Amino acid sequence: IFRNKKDAVLYFGFESCPWCKQAKPILKTAAKKTKIKVYYVKTRDKNKKLLYTEKQRKELAKYMPGYMSKNKEANNKLWLYVPLVVRVEKGEAVSGHKGTIKGYNAKKRKMTAKEKRELEKKYTEILE
Repeated sequence: IFRNKKDAVLYFGFESCPWCKQAKPILKTAAKKTKIKVYYVKTRDKNKKLLYTEKQRKELAKYMPGYMSKNKEANNKLWLYVPLVVRVEKGEAVSGHKGTIKGYNAKKRKMTAKEKRELEKKYTEILE
């Protein structure tokens, strides 16, 4: 998508991620309402092992540095933190959202209805 200068909306996540479990159905709702296809990029397997190589991570960092975060445990390399939704136009990352809602901790509780609406609004803005 990046190399071939394509348009797409990418969702980076993995099944056992507690934040992804909360975000994914909200993204699906936003995608259905906007009639936009979202491509799922699975980042870890069921054992939480990374499914992308160091070379792939470096390449993604070239294309979407603004949507990746420095990983202190990995010498401050840019890293994918999920859930991550990125809109790509002509191979350029033009908008996106990482995480869910500021202050929300998926390990402690489920999202409130208000938080879900806030996240759906963010996703809808990316998709439109």
